Amino acid sequence: MGAAQTHTGPSRGHRGTPFAPPDGPTEAGPDQDDSAPGSGLTLSTVEETPYGVALYWPSGKSPYFRLTWVTADGQRKYRSGGRTHDYAWGRACQLDDELAAADAAGRGSPNAAKTINELTAAWLAALKPSWSDRYNQDQGDRIAKWVTPGYGHLPAGQLNREDVRIILAAPPSRKVTEHLRATVGGLLSWAYDDDWTSGPRSALLPKAPNTAKRARGQVHGENRLHINTTLIPGPDACRALAEAMRDVGGKKYGLKYWLMEAIAASTGVRQGELFALRPSDADLGSESLQVLRQLIRSKGVPPHETLPKWGRTGTTFLPSRTIWGADLHGPLEKYMAGMGPGDLLFPTARKPRTPGQRPWMVASNFDSRVLKPARDWARSGGWDEAWSWHANRHAFCSDLLARGATAADVCLAARHKDPSVTLGMYYSATAGSLARLSALA
Repeated sequence: MGAAQTHTGPSRGHRGTPFAPPDGPTEAGPDQDDSAPGSGLTLSTVEETPYGVALYWPSGKSPYFRLTWVTADGQRKYRSGGRTHDYAWGRACQLDDELAAADAAGRGSPNAAKTINELTAAWLAALKPSWSDRYNQDQGDRIAKWVTPGYGHLPAGQLNREDVRIILAAPPSRKVTEHLRATVGGLLSWAYDDDWTSGPRSALLPKAPNTAKRARGQVHGENRLHINTTLIPGPDACRALAEAMRDVGGKKYGLKYWLMEAIAASTGVRQGELFALRPSDADLGSESLQVLRQLIRSKGVPPHETLPKWGRTGTTFLPSRTIWGADLHGPLEKYMAGMGPGDLLFPTARKPRTPGQRPWMVASNFDSRVLKPARDWARSGGWDEAWSWHANRHAFCSDLLARGATAADVCLAARHKDPSVTLGMYYSATAGSLARLSALA
């Protein structure tokens, strides 16, 4: 099958000028007539004009080229392109000119004639009161870095799908691209509602690439649950993050933040479960930790506690030493001194906004104020900036398996549905398999 081709056409600022059709795939052979029904073409190559008119080559079932595009009001249209490439590309160019004319008109709105710099400034100003200062800063930084340098001087009504595709292709990593895509998507939705752009978000924002969740199943075949080992931090990386979190917390909160990382990496509790722990849940004598609840926060709903994920309460073990070998019980006992059994083990330092609300640690505040700077500092110790807090749970499970724990034991400690889930996610981390098999011989 021929490789997909994208043709950007004329340079930015010269829309409407003719541009030559691309050279099509030649897998049918130089002596075959690709316009004949029996040419044997089995291609599904896609060519695209600057305004998003997609030209699909014939498949094995049909000798016809196909055209598809999205109108300014968000409707997807389809049309036959005939049997020859020249004819199909000519129709694509004609449709592209029509879309360009509608784009330039900008639906007759005064806002469409204003620049993208003015659009982004108006968007940030309009929505700033509903955002946190940190979120507002992140949105503005992405716009300033990736959008306005190349397109800020252009009329907002002339922004098209190809422009947005180029903007989203600029970041160096998939994670940055995902964040930028969310920002640009929000901008386009607001812009269309206020008549800045010629088309809705669906017409201007290209589809996200079909990437597998993280890297699951890409290395080890068909198991969709598998966690790629590159996404699992080792003990040294967890120690580096714990020390960085202690430095972020300083003298007042350093021990608290260090313990949060130590417990997460050494017991496998999820972030919401960690935030809902009480001193009474920890039994140092039996080295056990009860997981009875989790803290969740939904959009528009205040923080509140529910049962853990899937309703699976249970008990995991609380080792005397951390995953990297440091003492855990001693610092934890010192930290809990003076706490009541029903107090929150890791409360927030900020006063709750709602009277009577418990001082729960909120994930968004914790991630921005503690975890993000700590991850930056921990890079030199091996902590990958792309790893989330949940990577601690992966570290806990894979470390147990690597040290010889059975899948059933890890399943119980992690509260998985059954051992097949544990093996499906972490079976590549079971080091020493050959040695154990040799011992049975």
